[in-house]
Amino acid sequence: MLEYKCDKCGTELGYKGLCFKCKAEEERNKTLALTDDEIKEIINKYVKDLKEKNVDKELLNGIYIYDLIAYRNIDLKYIAKKALEKKIYYPEVFYYKASEEIRDELIKRIRATKDYSEGANLLSCLAMQGDDVALDCLYDFEMNPREWRKKLYVDPSVYAECAGWTFDKDKKRQILNFDKCYYLDKTQSKEEKEKSPIIIASLRDDNCPECGCRNIDMAIIDGRDERLKFIGVDGIIKASCCPNCVTYNITYSKYDLKGGSEILPFNKESENYYASEENYIEEEELNSMHNNNYILSKNEVPLFYGAFDDTLNTIGGFANWVQDWEYMKCPICGKKMKYLMQIHWHTIESMAEGTLFIEICTDCNITTMLHQQT
Repeated sequence: MLEYKCDKCGTELGYKGLCFKCKAEEERNKTLALTDDEIKEIINKYVKDLKEKNVDKELLNGIYIYDLIAYRNIDLKYIAKKALEKKIYYPEVFYYKASEEIRDELIKRIRATKDYSEGANLLSCLAMQGDDVALDCLYDFEMNPREWRKKLYVDPSVYAECAGWTFDKDKKRQILNFDKCYYLDKTQSKEEKEKSPIIIASLRDDNCPECGCRNIDMAIIDGRDERLKFIGVDGIIKASCCPNCVTYNITYSKYDLKGGSEILPFNKESENYYASEENYIEEEELNSMHNNNYILSKNEVPLFYGAFDDTLNTIGGFANWVQDWEYMKCPICGKKMKYLMQIHWHTIESMAEGTLFIEICTDCNITTMLHQQT
């Protein structure tokens, strides 16, 4: 037992004060409380002083530029213009839906550069701008690669994925994320939880044939709820897995719209398959996951709401990838799957680490779950 407890939630700590989750919530609330005039003043000062080395600087009492992007959905055009002037290409989110003028300058610089590192950064920025002219340019670079392309690990179509889209050999665009976002709120009401159209980490009656751990429905989503109609599924989505094996192996499950789901067997011929013969998850940990008090938020939030915060579970919008973005292919149709939601393990089990990302193919009724951690 640790000496202290969080002043707000009671989590055991090795120090006095707030746990990192409560501290993040406090800082989020500070950002949400800012007036429009205060935000304008903060952004004007940030842009005026913008340099590559201070992009990530603290703006005001624990508030950073990412907080304003995530929670207040600020207009990025002014920041993008100044960042481009100073050749600042990180973070690429600065260029999200940037103007045509900025897009054209990004394309000009991509065509002029001979440096693969600068080229990679510019590709990501152009992907974030994301209009049809940006698609034309990225497609052209994929079909007619420059010399520096040899030093990149992936094609421009994969760079496009950082912005939630990609394209195929026929230049057909595929959208990889949803244009709405909600977060998972907490409740102390049993009635509210029962009414929520999302339930996470619900224990199943079956066990994993690989390691013996009890299986779990990581997400049960009622696509008929008005808030969740953006998913485009008129029924129940279930994303099911073994919570032990999913940290080693990408897991697919098939749902049937009526509340049933089947966990698909692992491809044991894959070079990425890892035989998890031992179960490392105790029954107490499973119960802790199952007894979470998360429900769907009442109101929609900005698309980047969960993109920079590892304490927020979100559905839709953009993910907070721990490593690189990763969109799996549907095992049935072969198309890239769409990012659906993220669950940070520590939010449902205090000693767990990493994040579970859930993706979906609504054409084939398939979900996939993949784990990332530092």
